[in-house]
Amino acid sequence: MPKIVNKEQKRLEIANSSKELLIEKGIAKLTVSEVAKNAGIGKGTIYQYFTSKDDIVFAIMDAYIEDELQKLDEDLAKVKDCKQKLYRYFDFVIQSAKEYRQKQMKGYLEYLSIAIVSDDKNIKSFNAECRKKFKSRLEKIIDEGIAKNELLPIAKELIGGLYAVEKGFVVISGSEDESHIDKEMTQFLDAIITLIEVKK
Repeated sequence: MPKIVNKEQKRLEIANSSKELLIEKGIAKLTVSEVAKNAGIGKGTIYQYFTSKDDIVFAIMDAYIEDELQKLDEDLAKVKDCKQKLYRYFDFVIQSAKEYRQKQMKGYLEYLSIAIVSDDKNIKSFNAECRKKFKSRLEKIIDEGIAKNELLPIAKELIGGLYAVEKGFVVISGSEDESHIDKEMTQFLDAIITLIEVKK
């Protein structure tokens, strides 16, 4: 009887086995042959799980993102106060971006530069999925804050803007001197929370 392979599980295994390869090579220099060899399968076999090199890159980056989101969820679970969770969320995202740069994660940085200028529908679709994953964490924090009477209901209207500001801080932290980012981020959150918190 032939062995039944869980296709999604195998995709994840290949993606996880290729994380360091993407860090080392970057997107442009990464080859399908290298990914296949690294995963211990033939180049032809790789196309049973992926449609293209871009599909492989998205899977590797998604594996990274899922790891980061799991760490973020664990970090947020340690804090009860919803206002503090907002600070933790922003700090976590900024610190993760710093770590990527320190590790010289070429693939991540290269992807960001491509994504900013690209009209590719696959990239836009992947970015939209990533956005949903991070925004869902912000939504959970805000909804919890409203339910606990810590935040005003109007706070829900700021979720998209908070996500956009977070991404702006990530871009600024990578393109300028980082020394002022933490202070500016704290000032921004202090001001926003002052406006949306329930006064007791």
